[in-house]
Amino acid sequence: MALVAVVDDDESVARLVSDVVSFCKHEPVVFSDPYQAAVALRERHFGAILTDYMMPRLDGIDLLVIAQDASPKTRRVLITAAPQEEAVREALHSGVAQMVIAKPPGIADIKMALGWL
Repeated sequence: MALVAVVDDDESVARLVSDVVSFCKHEPVVFSDPYQAAVALRERHFGAILTDYMMPRLDGIDLLVIAQDASPKTRRVLITAAPQEEAVREALHSGVAQMVIAKPPGIADIKMALGWL
């Protein structure tokens, strides 16, 4: 069982993702504030981070850059309503995001993102 950071300022999306993480036999740690998630990424080891892209104060791509630096082996997944946006495509192309899931996230997509843990 791995710790999985779930970061989304939308409570309903965070709950859905968290429930699927639990169903996949992993332990979700939910953050509504990306700054709190950034601190936790530096203090604890997470097997994966699943984060929303558009959040106030710190977007998901910036959070994934922090995750990549703090814990390079952590699986980095971006969840977004704008998967075709240039910044999202660049984050995937550069390896900052290892997977992009379109909103609303599907159960199969989340399971696939966690399948290797």
